[in-house]
Amino acid sequence: MTAELTIYELLQEAQIPHYAGADSFALNGAFCGYGVDYANLGVMTADMVVDLLVSGADPATTPVMTFDNGIATINTETCEAIGFDLDTIKETFAPLCTEVAEIQTAEEFE
Repeated sequence: MTAELTIYELLQEAQIPHYAGADSFALNGAFCGYGVDYANLGVMTADMVVDLLVSGADPATTPVMTFDNGIATINTETCEAIGFDLDTIKETFAPLCTEVAEIQTAEEFE
């Protein structure tokens, strides 16, 4: 992830959108970090626990749950630098996510 700080400007200059698996990469300059919606994951996990412990569901027959969407974090500076329109990007990602967040590059952290 910290290597992102050394490559993001080169990717911007080449107008290459760099996609990564977490919002922290977008914080470090990647165009988009796409990761798990942990709030949604927590709700679904709690529902499964209640079903098992309170309602008496059988763990052996409880279906495995998967996610088909998460949170897309768009670096607004990178988006502009590679020539994309932020509103268009947000509109495009919206049906694929539970949230589209915006972030700017931070090269130093507290």
